Amino acid sequence: PAKITLESWIYVTNFNSSPCSDCAPIIWQQDNAYRFGVGNTNAVHFQLMNGSATVSLSSSSVLNANLWHHIAGTFDGSKMKIYIDGVCTDSTSASFSITYKSSNTDLWIADPATGFGGILEETRIWDYARSKSEIKDGMYRRYASSTPGLVLAYGFEDGIAYKNNTTVSKIDDASSNGNDGSPQSFKMQDSTSNF
Repeated sequence: PAKITLESWIYVTNFNSSPCSDCAPIIWQQDNAYRFGVGNTNAVHFQLMNGSATVSLSSSSVLNANLWHHIAGTFDGSKMKIYIDGVCTDSTSASFSITYKSSNTDLWIADPATGFGGILEETRIWDYARSKSEIKDGMYRRYASSTPGLVLAYGFEDGIAYKNNTTVSKIDDASSNGNDGSPQSFKMQDSTSNF
């Protein structure tokens, strides 16, 4: 999408599992058109590709470990914003078009190789910049698959929390787009199961 909202509920148990300040992405389009997540400084990071360079915005507020936080990044074509727990904490003016190298590039949700140390819930991508009220309202609800603008919605309800989920081979996309995922390097059983 030319405009975008990336959002997720996260519970980080260890920010220091990430080797750098911005390299624990929650949502990462693999040709770097967009990347959104955290790192070892406890801040939220939002990055978009403008054709020749990466445009970055980092939160001035930091997240607390061992607490649930809702994080969101929006871009409306001229302004990038970061929201933490429904509050817009940071923004920057930036007019450009997001650059996509391919329409078939993989999308990663949490990258264990770069050290995301935590749990995810309700991770979504929208094809427009959601307003403050939409983000705040959406923090506590699920959306119908036919909701306009919903590109991807992972609720991570495919298994049973803290049980053996080793037979789960697909993460269902609750949008109407059929962007089902396949869990790789997820903890599928024990006290920190991803489900």
